[in-house]
Amino acid sequence: MKQCITSLTIRLTLLFSIIGALFACNFDTGKSAEGGTSGTGIVRAAGLAKGTITGFGSVVAGGIRFDTDGATVDFNGESGTVDQLEVGMIVVVKGEVDTATFTGLAETVEFSFNVLGAIDVVDTDTRSIIAVGQRVIFDERTSFVNTDADSLAEGDIIAVSGLVDSNGTVLASYIEKLVTTPLVSTLQGLVGDLDLDASTFKIGDQTFDFSSAQLINMPNGLTEEGILIRVTLSGETGGAGQNEEKIFLVSSVEKVGSPLTGPPIELVSIEGIVTQALSGDQFFLGGSSVLVDDATEYVNGTRNDIAVDTVLRVEGHVNTDELLVATRITFTPKSLGIIEAIVDEINSAQNTIKLLGKTVLVDNFTVMLDKSDANIREFSLANISVGDRVVVNIEDTSAGVIASRVERVNTTTDPSVAIEGPVDAPISDPVFSIAGTTVDTTALEDNLGFSEGDIHPITRAGFFSAIQPGMVARATGTFTSGVFSPDKVTIVHCCHFGFYPAPGVFVGSTDVMFTWDGSLNTDANSTNVNATLSSPSTFFAWSWQAREVRIFGPGEYVFDTGLDWMESTQFGTTNLGGKLIRLTVGPGQLGAHMLMDWGPDVIGSPCGKDGCNIDIAVLWDVNGVYTGSTGISDDLGAKGQIFNLASVDGDGDGVPGFAMVEYWFQGVNVVFNLNITSPPQ
Repeated sequence: MKQCITSLTIRLTLLFSIIGALFACNFDTGKSAEGGTSGTGIVRAAGLAKGTITGFGSVVAGGIRFDTDGATVDFNGESGTVDQLEVGMIVVVKGEVDTATFTGLAETVEFSFNVLGAIDVVDTDTRSIIAVGQRVIFDERTSFVNTDADSLAEGDIIAVSGLVDSNGTVLASYIEKLVTTPLVSTLQGLVGDLDLDASTFKIGDQTFDFSSAQLINMPNGLTEEGILIRVTLSGETGGAGQNEEKIFLVSSVEKVGSPLTGPPIELVSIEGIVTQALSGDQFFLGGSSVLVDDATEYVNGTRNDIAVDTVLRVEGHVNTDELLVATRITFTPKSLGIIEAIVDEINSAQNTIKLLGKTVLVDNFTVMLDKSDANIREFSLANISVGDRVVVNIEDTSAGVIASRVERVNTTTDPSVAIEGPVDAPISDPVFSIAGTTVDTTALEDNLGFSEGDIHPITRAGFFSAIQPGMVARATGTFTSGVFSPDKVTIVHCCHFGFYPAPGVFVGSTDVMFTWDGSLNTDANSTNVNATLSSPSTFFAWSWQAREVRIFGPGEYVFDTGLDWMESTQFGTTNLGGKLIRLTVGPGQLGAHMLMDWGPDVIGSPCGKDGCNIDIAVLWDVNGVYTGSTGISDDLGAKGQIFNLASVDGDGDGVPGFAMVEYWFQGVNVVFNLNITSPPQ
């Protein structure tokens, strides 16, 4: 089977579904003045939509279908055409709308890349890259051109479109590897940490020097933080070493106007990420101010759920103060997972397809991609036939199961299908279910049909003692006569490792292997190394290893970090003259201390790495829910999940894990969320 399903371990919960099918619409093209009528008597109002292109055939934005014939296209600051647009790009469409039928005429279509330049760092484990100093995250919903998630490499010149969170991280809906190198590198983002004396500002964590830059659309100069700008680079200074910051030199800085500026707009639908939380009746969505009132309707959430880094779709109108007054706010629906299967039925009248016995709605908010050899650009439900193989992201809504993304792939003779997603309750050996699909493991054998993280095989007993409702699992097999017969089942969220390097930022991996002999240490100086932690994955391009892993029962422990991490490979005992880590393990908890080796390979280093013997302490709730960190959407999918050992805040700084005190990671919190085959009681 073509392996199209990828891990759901990073659930960014992006709502990549505002703008659909570009360009053909049977709509009277007679134009009129704003709020007036055409020759046919249709009443029109000014309309605006901002969101992700989900397909081609006409522009559908927030339920408004725009005819783009005659529309002006601004493509990354230059005059362009609709043919340059691709599925996944986030655009702004303005025009006139029929308020009765919600069809309209597009006057302008605007698009800008968030990042255009070379990749500096690739971290496939966390599905993130750094390009032009900006962190970019991708997932199953990201559309790729000339590359894919596994092929991205340092030095690739890429173009990225997506939504931007409060920390400047781009949640990519579109990544293209460019065949030709652009003349200049550009990026777009919000101004932060403006220093007028040094002529510098930041976008995300990256510093930019604008001392020699041309300022565009800023007659009074660059004097305000929080504004949206487009930056053109001219070079860089400094390096990427531990104590040397890379600074990009800027040739131009252009203020990008808010889509809400101009005359009042009567019908608006925009997609974005909350960058400032609700205060009173106002919050900021991607830099645009949004007002709520008693008449505002909430879908899939409540007013109290409007928090920083929440992805929303807001519908409403723009008042004379250029503020968006929200009539409806839609939160991201619950993800049910991903299905790769053969289409069994199609109901064109109901806009549904049926696969694995499940009826799934396809609407104007569904991203439609044809990755088969047919490669149809204007791909829609009408192009899908019974027997086609598709990969479908499904979500649970009040309207039923809806496809957020449908991707057709080549049909093969292999009858295998797959489903991946959060496990439903209840679970009872030999049966569990994903998205309502029953998976009966009766015929599977120990260490052949069961695994954790696709890394190491486990027994049936190990699988069913570790799996919990809400954990992500994957099942592959066949589906015949309404019965799913698996040949392999995997706990995707076996074990989880990560860092919190800054407020609201999380990086890590999910393919960690954990062993423990079940014993407990009760003395900080104990030499009983009773557990192992390892992973085949690199972290920020470098491998890591954890050594001297010791599990501790309830009690008070103090660990001395004075061991010289460049000279010894054994953990010390007492009075080493270093900094102290204090670990308090309470009832129902376990703790751990370990040493980690990480960094570039160094010849002559005692551990073979630049960093040796980096002290790490961990505090766990036994069989607990990982609560994650404020401002993080899902912490690689771990947030809200049950783990046999769930990391908690061990040092009282309000962030899960302990802040490390050594090497490059001083002040960085580290967590391990682990599942074991025989959880302690």
